Order: sequence, then C-alpha cells, then structure tokens
Amino acid sequence: ADTVRRGVAMIEGSSLTFAEARRTAAYWVLASVFVVTWAIMFFPYAHLASLPADFGYAAHHGAGLIGSLGAGGIIGRPAAGWFADRTRPRAALAAVILVQAAACAVFIGAEALWLLYAASALFGVGATAGVTLFPAMVGTLFGRAHVGAISGSIFAIGGLAGAMGPLAAGYIRDVTGAYTLAFAIGAVGNLLAVALVTRLRPLAG
Repeated sequence: ADTVRRGVAMIEGSSLTFAEARRTAAYWVLASVFVVTWAIMFFPYAHLASLPADFGYAAHHGAGLIGSLGAGGIIGRPAAGWFADRTRPRAALAAVILVQAAACAVFIGAEALWLLYAASALFGVGATAGVTLFPAMVGTLFGRAHVGAISGSIFAIGGLAGAMGPLAAGYIRDVTGAYTLAFAIGAVGNLLAVALVTRLRPLAG
C-alpha cells in the first residue's frame, strides 16, 4: 500500500491538472495538431468507397479500399507503440503524421488500382498510429495524473474538425469533379502538423 501511495504521489507531483494544462502553449499546440490531422483523417473513411468509380473501376473495389485502410490500422497501432517505446512519443507522432502525409501525396497522383490500395493501407497506418500515440503524448507533455481530462478536451476540439473533413472533401469533389485537391490539402495539412509537433516540449526535460 505504501508503494502504491508513493507511486501515485510521484505521478501527481509531476503532473499538470486540466486547468493548468490549458493555460500552457503546449496544450494549444497539441490541440492544433489534432485539429489539422483530424480534419483530414476522417474524409477517406467516408469517401474511399466511391473513389474507384472515379477511375472506372468496379464498385466492389470501394469495399477493398476500406479493407486496406483497416488492414493498415492493424499494423499501425502496434507498430506505433513499439516505435514510441524505442524513441520518444514526440518523434513517433511526427513520424506517423509524415506517413499520413505520404499517403495523401500518393493519392494525389494515383489512378492505378494497386496504388489506390497501397495509399489506403498507408493512410490506415498513419491515421490509427496517431490516435494510438495521443495519450502517450499527453502524458509526456503534462504528466499522467490527469491524462483523461486533458485527452478528452483535446479529442472534443479535434472531433469538431474531424466532423467537417468529410463534408469539405465532398464539397471539393462536387465542385472540381475529383478528390485531388482534398488530398493535396491533406498532404500540406499533415506537414504543417509535423512542424507543430516539433514545437512541443515535454513537462520534464
């Protein structure tokens, strides 16, 4: 029991409360990272099913792209945790956002079916890995005692952007006749998010 109490005291002593965290620049930088990435992240989940038809492929390939997205996620989650344990959460988060940016870049010029499948899987790796690393990043920046409250508030902020992404991508598709511009915005937005991640500084060190 004494060991448990000492462990709790150590965690709480090096942690910020939600009220303290939201007064730091790091809180708003991290929130901005997830606003930018989530605005982009969810539109492929909504629109990939219809993408193959734009290039004349059979409708069942839409389900195939969603399956590839899910398969990438199965790989991305454990891979992100493994990588973060061997580097730092900040470096791992920057790396997986770069993967998401690379996937968007592949989508921009992809017309061949195999490229669409590859880009979908790559996007799944980056998107799910970023979510996996999020609590670790919060704990690194603000300590672990109040991860729930801090994570929940940033999830709420990012979730609003995530809800708008599919709508914006659909609008772009309707106006331009293609998703090319949406994916280009996605690539640039993810690169911006990487730059923001480099500005984050852990609570200790």
